[in-house]
Amino acid sequence: MMSIGEKIREFRKARGWTPEYLGSRSGLSGQYIRKLEKGERQSITLTTASKLSIAFGIEPSKLISESEATLPRQIEDILTEIRSVFQRLETVEVCVHGCMPERRPRNELKYKSLLIPRGLVENLKNIYALQVDDNHLEHFGIYPGEMVVIQAGQAIKDGNLYACQIGQGIYGYHLYTTDNGLRLSDGNGTNRNLPLTEIKVLGKILLSYKCKVI
Repeated sequence: MMSIGEKIREFRKARGWTPEYLGSRSGLSGQYIRKLEKGERQSITLTTASKLSIAFGIEPSKLISESEATLPRQIEDILTEIRSVFQRLETVEVCVHGCMPERRPRNELKYKSLLIPRGLVENLKNIYALQVDDNHLEHFGIYPGEMVVIQAGQAIKDGNLYACQIGQGIYGYHLYTTDNGLRLSDGNGTNRNLPLTEIKVLGKILLSYKCKVI
């Protein structure tokens, strides 16, 4: 039987994600994901399993069986899980500001906003969405027609996925700070450096979501 770490690695690699990207989608750290995959942690709580299953878009039962959860379950763990379930039942409205990679005026968009489960985003400050119109994000597990939820105004952290304006287009890259600007990674092993004068970081991509659009 596959270990929990092997299951996580299998689902992650099938989507072409890095541990850091899975961490950003699930609210966990890339280092923690790596420890799970290496077997340095043999079990996870049901709360952690819930976060990972939401990130993968799968049923929790495909990732973890009840016997694999950390036991005994503490009261605080149970309460956290209950709160998480209720948060996911609530929805919040996120405005769609445009498309990527091509910029289009908001008044030309078919959809002006979308609903996402409240529990997917911890901080709702400076949140908006962009619709993905091509396949340039497929190496990050994001496909045409999906919405990406973006949070603006945060400091750049190396290795995270960001929406970036370069010229007239908007693209998604893993960013790394350099002495002269930023290094951009497209998820396919291709990197390039740009000075800050040639790139505008619009915000961190928190997640992609196929959801009810209103």
